[in-house]
This record gives sequence, structure tokens and C-alpha cells, in this order.
Amino acid sequence: MLRKAVIVLACCTALVCGGTSAVRQVQPHEVEPRESNRVDGGIPVALGDFPWHVTIDANDENIQLWVFRCEGAIISNLFVIASYYCGSQQGEEIRVVAGYVDKNVPFTGQVSYVIDTIVSPVNYVALLKLSAPIEFTPDIGPVMLPPADATSDPGTGMIVTGWGEGNQVDQIMRLDIFVISFLSCNSFHPEVDLTNILCAGASNSEIGMCSNRNPGAPLVYNGELRGVFFSQYEPCYNYYPAFYADIPRYRDWIQQIAGV
Repeated sequence: MLRKAVIVLACCTALVCGGTSAVRQVQPHEVEPRESNRVDGGIPVALGDFPWHVTIDANDENIQLWVFRCEGAIISNLFVIASYYCGSQQGEEIRVVAGYVDKNVPFTGQVSYVIDTIVSPVNYVALLKLSAPIEFTPDIGPVMLPPADATSDPGTGMIVTGWGEGNQVDQIMRLDIFVISFLSCNSFHPEVDLTNILCAGASNSEIGMCSNRNPGAPLVYNGELRGVFFSQYEPCYNYYPAFYADIPRYRDWIQQIAGV
């Protein structure tokens, strides 16, 4: 139940960096944006509202710039959870930026580098291991994880966060959506295997997720991670649902890998 929405899942978002790198360290406004990365609609968040939300950037050796790749969520001081193709590919350098919600405000967050990407055996999600622990602060911290038997009932209200689009491109936005039943979701795309997938959308056809190139946005219920944005099948409007990895189904695997 969705229509085109405007939270640009992260168009133009990488930022000030720390640490040594062969890639030139750039300011937030210099990061190369990706097209079609948007979550339309939503409300700007304040620093600390969603302290687990991170931006994931990849270097581009051809243009010597950091390029936005994904959103993600902190689950411990050494691990971030994101979509399965948010991690390193062919030896490229990946960084995670925390404590950053507005490009117009001086950066006071933290930058960490990814040293390993562990993809779930059933795909959809990955754990990114960091080179050094994140220092938790009131504005930076882990999201709560659900028990393996947690269920997300149809109609349950949840929140997804991501970078905005249009006049909100410089800010992370929150979008209030609700869970869509398996039967309803399957009716839109009967050819899609919905195993390990949570469908969610908005009651207003003017808002929703419209990003297929930049997944990983965290979907939370009462501060508990219930989904990681995976895909929005076309069209991303007219109440079409978006697909999220159903995190309770990955809970045992997360515990095994990250110890949380």
C-alpha cells in the first residue's frame, strides 16, 4: 500500500571521515549521489531520534570519491546490519557513518571502516564487521533486536528511516507505514517468493519507499528492528508494498555471527 514516496533513501549523504584511507576524505556535500534512491514523504528526524541509523558508503577509485550505497542499523559496537549487497565487493573499501542526520549541520558523528561482510545463507541481509568498535553516545547506539519468535501482525504500525528527496534531500526522514498481510502482498506479486520477507506500506498513496538501488533502511517497531529494506517492485506507488527482510527469521544467525 504505497505510492511513490520521497525519503530518498540516501541520495547525497556520505560525510566527513576519519581514519586513513587511499581514497580522498570528503565533506558531506561532496559525496556522489545515486539516482532513484528515495523514500517519498515523511518527517525529518533529529539527531538521536534513531541512534542506530547509519549511512554506508563505498569508494570509487575512478573518481576518487565516496559514493552512497546503503542505509543500515547498528546492532553492536562491532556490527552493522544491512541488505546483502551493501558490503564490500571485489575488495573495495566500505565505510559506515553514524550520528549523521542533516547535511546542513556540522558533522559530529563517527566513521568506521568495514573489514568483513557476512551474508546470510538465505540472502537478503548481511552483517558488516567493523575495524574498530563504535563508541556509543546519546546520539549513536544499537537498535534492539527481536526474539526469533516475534511476529509482525498485519496492520501494525512501524517506522522506516532514510535520506529524503527533493527539498528534504539533506535530511534523514522517518516514514510511518504498516505491515501488509502475506495474502495481500502476494496478490500484488504472486511470482515473488515471500519466504523470509515482511511486506509493509503506507495508507497514503502519496508516500512510501521508492528505492531499489539503495536498500538497507531499518524498519522498527517500538525501537525494535523488525525489517531491513530489500526492494520495492515497480511501480512504487498506487499502494504497492515494499519488501523487507523479516529480521526475527534471521535472529539465530545474527546471534551466531555477532553474538547479540
